[in-house]
Amino acid sequence: MHTSNSERVLEQGETSPLLGGGDGPRAASADTDDRTIIASPRRGSDVTGIGLPGIAADDGRTGVAVFWEEVWVVTKTSAPVAVAYMLQNSLQTGSVLIVGRMGADELAASAFAFMFAMVTAWVMALGSATALGATNKTEVGVHLQRAIWVMTAMLVPIGVLWWNVEPVLLALGQDPQISSMTGEFLRVLLFGAPGYAYFEALKKFLQAQGIMDAGTYVLLVASPMNLALNYVL
Repeated sequence: MHTSNSERVLEQGETSPLLGGGDGPRAASADTDDRTIIASPRRGSDVTGIGLPGIAADDGRTGVAVFWEEVWVVTKTSAPVAVAYMLQNSLQTGSVLIVGRMGADELAASAFAFMFAMVTAWVMALGSATALGATNKTEVGVHLQRAIWVMTAMLVPIGVLWWNVEPVLLALGQDPQISSMTGEFLRVLLFGAPGYAYFEALKKFLQAQGIMDAGTYVLLVASPMNLALNYVL
């Protein structure tokens, strides 16, 4: 029976510590001669689910070489994601720092508004945008459409809450002046809520397919622009 370099043929009765006697879950019976064929991963096969190269067990590399290759792959794919989250958080951090130059009450109101926005809206947007994975791109696309519709529907009650948040904060015993300034801040922030939510959905959609740096490029433009507009306005 002819086998390729990536297949190991075990004659009937031969045992292997990996297979536990030849009838483990990876074993398959041959058709006529009762032999078992064990297929090992081929180099370049997609074993990660996001398009990264697989590791072959029979390519002659040492464990150290495999380790450092995996370190490089993880670093290369995670660095753009880390930078994207840093820049995304800088949108609100920069706003709070610049508004805080106007006074203590303004600083408290802006920080309170962003905290309120995170609890009532951003966390739901982050959850709705979580992708299924890249094993089936059709399912990922369908999930993206559903996430956009769900987030659009959620923005309606969220918008009503943000626009009328002042009496809610007063009912919770907050300072009247801080409540008024927080409500004003949230009414302005509401105009950017759809863009923030849809950006998060599209970013997760691309990351699920192994496209990690697209969102980072967008934020490299948006974050400095946000700081400049906060300073000017």
